[in-house]
Amino acid sequence: MLVPTLIVVTTLASLIGVAAKFTQHNGRLARDSREFTSVISIADGELERLYDGWKSLLGTVPVGAKATQAQLDAIAQPIPAAASVHPSFEGATFLPTFRGQASHLIREVDAFGALVPVGMNVISTGPLPGFNGFFSINTMYDARVAVSLPSISHMATVEIGRTYTKADAPIFQAAIFFEDDLELHPGEAMTVAGPVLTNHRLFAAGLKGKGLNFASYVSYNKNYSYAETPPAATGYDMSNWEAPNYGVSKAAQLSKTERLEPAGKEMRDAFDPADVSPNNDGFRELIEKPVTGYTDPASIAPFRFYNQASLKIAVKQAADGTQIVTVTGKNDAPVDPAVATKVVASLGLRKPIYDRREQQNVSVTPVDVAKLGDAILLMNAAASTADRFNGIVYFTDESADATKRAFRLENGSKLPTYDRPVDAPSNERGFSVATDAGIYIKGDYNTYAGAPNVPSAVLADAVMILSNGWSDANAGNPLYGVDDPVDPAITIPGTERQATETTVRTAIMAGSIPTGYDPTPTLPANGDNYGASGGAHNFPRFLEDWTGVGFNFKGSMVQLFTSKGFTGRWGTGDIYSPPNRNWSYNEDFTRHPSPGLFSFTTYSRGPWRRF
Repeated sequence: MLVPTLIVVTTLASLIGVAAKFTQHNGRLARDSREFTSVISIADGELERLYDGWKSLLGTVPVGAKATQAQLDAIAQPIPAAASVHPSFEGATFLPTFRGQASHLIREVDAFGALVPVGMNVISTGPLPGFNGFFSINTMYDARVAVSLPSISHMATVEIGRTYTKADAPIFQAAIFFEDDLELHPGEAMTVAGPVLTNHRLFAAGLKGKGLNFASYVSYNKNYSYAETPPAATGYDMSNWEAPNYGVSKAAQLSKTERLEPAGKEMRDAFDPADVSPNNDGFRELIEKPVTGYTDPASIAPFRFYNQASLKIAVKQAADGTQIVTVTGKNDAPVDPAVATKVVASLGLRKPIYDRREQQNVSVTPVDVAKLGDAILLMNAAASTADRFNGIVYFTDESADATKRAFRLENGSKLPTYDRPVDAPSNERGFSVATDAGIYIKGDYNTYAGAPNVPSAVLADAVMILSNGWSDANAGNPLYGVDDPVDPAITIPGTERQATETTVRTAIMAGSIPTGYDPTPTLPANGDNYGASGGAHNFPRFLEDWTGVGFNFKGSMVQLFTSKGFTGRWGTGDIYSPPNRNWSYNEDFTRHPSPGLFSFTTYSRGPWRRF
């Protein structure tokens, strides 16, 4: 019996030893697992801190531009003490290198995760979820953190990373985008290529026998009163209209969608036209100069083209009739005097010109775009990048008189920065003009044949198109000319406002006058309400006889507000006759938008991965 007993005791002792070792092993595994979880949590927390810094930085970078590696390094370096990031990180250390490679960094990568060389402009695009026909411009960044945490028996060290993605959806990739009701019912045949979208109601129809054709997606947002025929307020005879034609099918192209936020929901949430501040009244803030003495909301300020512009030009007519020009740069700093001299040389004298739609004189300052290009060329030769042109120029008229005011872009066939590399970021090869006044575009614009068109935008209270045949002398004449005083049946030759064929290639963002507009809303109704708005087909305003004459347009049209200064009633009659609309969307805007922070932007971070 002794032998069996010894065998049992020996077996039990062995089992106890095995169990002890197993318990010790499991304990080590559990401890290692806890330590691994802790070090991963610490590294992930630091990645979140870097993400917040990265997001804040990129929120200030214009669409089409890139953050520099120096800016990215300023987020990741110097490496902080772990406890300063969060008290629970006490004892941990963020490592500058791991396994012989730099860690604790943020750097731009392409869609395959490969490092983008400094100075190379890599563009990646992808569909924008929820909005048919829209794409986003994506920039991706690899963020990595290595962290070390002392344990009981060893040093627990790990490196993890995440991919941060910024997706910009430039609003100018729409052929037509309206914040308000979109009416599209042209009298002549018209084909619209590129996405059409309204954040309100859509009214779209073609004149019978003429036709309105949609070649791409059409979307509307408002959940009531959708119609394909003009609203009754226009006064049109509904029997003259027919439904649009769809290139593929109505079912495939037409849809109700969510709002597309032109500059992000945060900006719209800041609007409050009823409060005392004049700096948060609506989307028109994009083209306005902030009023001093009031806060410029953080969600609006970065989008103001005045704040973004690296060249700001203010004209003022003094009491003695002299013209004073003030030229400043980014943050209102003085510019090189030589640059200012060339800017002044590009401006003509402010003078009254009759606008038939406004039924009054408008004080117009001519701008020779080619001469302005000389000033910009000089700016770009500055030693400091901060003093160079960023693609945006802002005009304002600070004269004391109460007249309507505008700037007129002339000699603009060859835009500034046309000689920059075609694949350069839009802040280098682009030209955006913004003003709180109106803008007239006279003659061909951005049509130079020596290089592809410059990414261009014109932003104003209203945009008027003047043909290559425009004459200031005839501006106040009847559309078809002045009658001969001897024989009223004869028109004096050369007195007509006769248009000639003109081509404009740019994005336009401006205001409109809606159907049923009341010019005196605070007074009792007196029958002065306007009729039809003119629709999106008359969004660029005309003042000449374009009968049988082509107006060739390639770009994008965006309406975000009701015009504040240019409120003249739309109509044909003696104001204009419509052109042959040879219009197309500029598909290149998807990859090369015009300069300016003006887009629907999302930020995201992918799952973390261990290296």
